[in-house]
Amino acid sequence: MTSHLLPAGFYRLLRDPDKRNPHPIIVGQDTSIQTAAQVEGKLLCRVCEQRFNNKGERWVLQNCFRCAGEFKILDMLKTAKALSPLDDGAIYAGAQILSVNVDALVYFAASVVWRAAARQWDFPDSRDQLSLGPYREDFRLYLVGEAGFPKSAAVWVNVWTSPVNLCVLPRTLSAQGYRHHNFSVPGITFHVFVGQRIPLGARLACAARSPERMILLSNRMNGPMLQGIARMVISSRAKGSLGRK
Repeated sequence: MTSHLLPAGFYRLLRDPDKRNPHPIIVGQDTSIQTAAQVEGKLLCRVCEQRFNNKGERWVLQNCFRCAGEFKILDMLKTAKALSPLDDGAIYAGAQILSVNVDALVYFAASVVWRAAARQWDFPDSRDQLSLGPYREDFRLYLVGEAGFPKSAAVWVNVWTSPVNLCVLPRTLSAQGYRHHNFSVPGITFHVFVGQRIPLGARLACAARSPERMILLSNRMNGPMLQGIARMVISSRAKGSLGRK
C-alpha cells in the first residue's frame, strides 16, 4: 500500500477551500508548485500504517494548529504552570500535564524521521535521503514496540506561540559528532537528535527521557527555519498554475 512521508491528514489542513485552487503550495530548493500531489511511496504494510496512526499521528493531527482559534496543545500548555520562562515563551513539564499525550508526540517524531530514512522520497526536487546511521534499527524496534525509545537519541517538541499553517519536510541540520533532524507540522516543530555525542542540553530537554518530559513553547526557535524557507521562496522557480499567476 501507499505510505506518506507526512500523514495525509496534514495535507488536508494545508488546503484552502475558499480559494479557486485549494491545494497547498509546495516549495522546493529549485521549484515551487501548487498541487494536490503528496510525498508518498511504497513503504509500510496496513498493520504498521494503523500502528503509526494509533500511537502518534491521530493525536498530533487532532491537537496541532488546525485553524484560527483552534490549537488544542497550545491551550493545554497555557492552562498549566510553566517550569521555566523563555524570552518568548516557556518550558513545560509534559509529564505533569495529563491532557498532553507526550508518548504520542515522541512516537510521531520518531516515526516521521524513521520514514524519511527508510527510503528515498523525491518531491518536488531531488532530496538527499535522511540518515539515522547505525541507529535506524533502534528506531524500528521502538516503533514496532520491541524496545524503548533509542538511548542514542533525544527529541524536542517545540510548540509555536504564534502558529502558521505550514509543514516542513524532514531535513538534517549541520552538527558535529551527531545528527540533528527536524520537521514541522502546523504549530509544532520536532527536533530529533541522534548519535553518541548529543549535547547535554539536548538530552536535558528531551521529551522522551527527561524526568519532566519537557515541552518547549517558543517561536524564536523557528527563526532560522523560517528564514531558510523565505530564501527558498525567493530563489525557487514557480511552475504549473502557480507560474502562470
